[in-house]
Amino acid sequence: MPSKETLFTQGAAAAHKVFGTQDIYVCPLCGIGYGREALRARELTREHAPPRSQAGKAILLTCRRCNNSAGYRFDPDAAIRERFETARRVMVDGEPGMAGAFRMRWGGETLNVEVTTDAEGVGVIHVIERRNNPATVQSAVRSFTQTRSEGRTVGYELNFESVDRCNLRLAHLSDLRVAFLLCTAKFGYRYALHPCLTLIRDQIQRPDQILVERWWGNWKEMLPRRSIMIHEEEGLVTVGWGKRSIHLPWPTQSIENYLRRMEEMRTRGQVTLKIHGQCDWPTCFEAVIDHRIAAGNAG
Repeated sequence: MPSKETLFTQGAAAAHKVFGTQDIYVCPLCGIGYGREALRARELTREHAPPRSQAGKAILLTCRRCNNSAGYRFDPDAAIRERFETARRVMVDGEPGMAGAFRMRWGGETLNVEVTTDAEGVGVIHVIERRNNPATVQSAVRSFTQTRSEGRTVGYELNFESVDRCNLRLAHLSDLRVAFLLCTAKFGYRYALHPCLTLIRDQIQRPDQILVERWWGNWKEMLPRRSIMIHEEEGLVTVGWGKRSIHLPWPTQSIENYLRRMEEMRTRGQVTLKIHGQCDWPTCFEAVIDHRIAAGNAG
């Protein structure tokens, strides 16, 4: 994992190419510059994309204010959504080798349980002892044992519900933030601070307001693992992982074009986008556009 010093140096080098600053790191969300002393003052924080709870990697820095006001606000909902989707894969899809937490209702009692699926997709119920009252467990076991011994299991219901609840819009906002940070780390400040991204940055920093209606797509097939796809003609860039796809503006078109495209996706569902370029997720602050343009100008 890159150190904060390394990420600062990478960001400062990109900022120098764009703004002509010397040893200044610019927060890509608010655009405020920080000297190297901000590291010692802990005013700059590492950003993991996706969040660390989803095995994300540190790829750049943001200022503490932007990190606290945005990331901590909706990343927990994204983590809950991940657990909910895992639970669905257990109970609905019967996907082998999965596990999910549920509340099980039987015989008038409610238990916290874990359901796992074996190699054949058959579910196995495990009572989580530390999350249940022993008396409740005993009562449920007695009820189940008596019902089975009397042959009265037909017609009885065994109900399961997920233990998690999440605000789906906040989970989508977490995805938007992840996509923005990944594209910033890959392409640099010339992308992140371009006027067509202003509304996106505002939406990330003001989650209570609906500034953008939609930014996610519907893909039936698995996307290339951890990829960034550029659609120049459509003025979009797609950050994909698994069946999740987040669309951001690309500077070849205006923000109005982006909003129009997102409305088409909302009303028409799946759409076809032509891919003009594709790259892997960044592992650090690469800023390839900043350095490429600077090198071209020097030549």
